[in-house]
Order: sequence, then structure tokens, then C-alpha cells
Amino acid sequence: VAMEAGRFGSLIGNLVDNAASFARSRVTVSFRRDGDGDGADARFVVIAVEDDGPGLAAEHLERVFERFFSWRPEAAERGREGAAPDRHAGLGLALAKALAEAEGGTLRAENRQEGGARFVLRLPAA
Repeated sequence: VAMEAGRFGSLIGNLVDNAASFARSRVTVSFRRDGDGDGADARFVVIAVEDDGPGLAAEHLERVFERFFSWRPEAAERGREGAAPDRHAGLGLALAKALAEAEGGTLRAENRQEGGARFVLRLPAA
């Protein structure tokens, strides 16, 4: 991607850490290139970070990107040994979205059909 390595590491790290905090047993990260429909030279990298946790409540799909918003369903807290609801400040996803948008990209949240959450990051390719 066309992004400073430290910023990219922070962005991906926040997404993977978030997924790991909800996952029952699996976090998957996939990468692909994607055009935006405006020509071959306008290319993007699409990165999907998925978990097999409880997924997101529909009313929280956008709220998860708000600063200081943290939603921890009971099932997620019980499913992760040592998970403490007070260790999450609600800043990681807000930072990730701000970094993505500052680089000309997007970040969105959705639920996987088979269960769990998916965060889709789209960044300009180098």
C-alpha cells in the first residue's frame, strides 16, 4: 500500500487485536487488489480482518468507530480466558478508521454470514 510502514502497522495491528479479543478460535486476514472502476491505474488493496466471535449488533456497525465506544457482549467476555471488559478504551477502531481515511482509504464493519465480524479496509495501492 502507499502508506508509511509505522502507520500501516498501527492500523493493521488495531484491527487484528480487536478481532483477536472477540474471536472464539480464529482470526483471518486476507489481501487482494481491487480497481475502483475508473481505470487500471486507480488501484486499491483490500484487506479483510475476520473473526469467528459473536459478531456485531446491527446498531453498532457504525458506532464501533466512535472514540471511547466499546461494546463487549457477555458471550465474548466469557469466551476469552482472562478477557477483562475494562481493558478496552474504545480507541483502536476509531484510530484505525482515522488512519485509513487520512490515507485516502475506507474502513467498514460488517457481520459474516457464517458468524463473527469482518472489517474491510480499502487503501490506495503503491
